Parts: sequence; structure tokens; C-alpha cells
Amino acid sequence: LESTRSRVQHWSLFRILVLFAVMAGQTVILKRFFDAKKTVV
Repeated sequence: LESTRSRVQHWSLFRILVLFAVMAGQTVILKRFFDAKKTVV
């Protein structure tokens, strides 16, 4: 039971880290996209 609980905690922590990484990546991509659009216009 203890090992299962720690595994669940590690998995949820991993998912949160992945979520933040994806959010950060999307933010950077969107910023670059809008900056590129401004230079074209």
C-alpha cells in the first residue's frame, strides 16, 4: 500500500511538471509566432 501511494504521488508530480513544461513551451512558441507576425506586417 505504501509503495502504491508513493508511486501515485510521483506520477502526479511528474504529470504536473509535464503540464508546466507544455504550458511554458506553448507560451514561447506563441510569443515567437506573434513577434514574427509583427515583423512581417
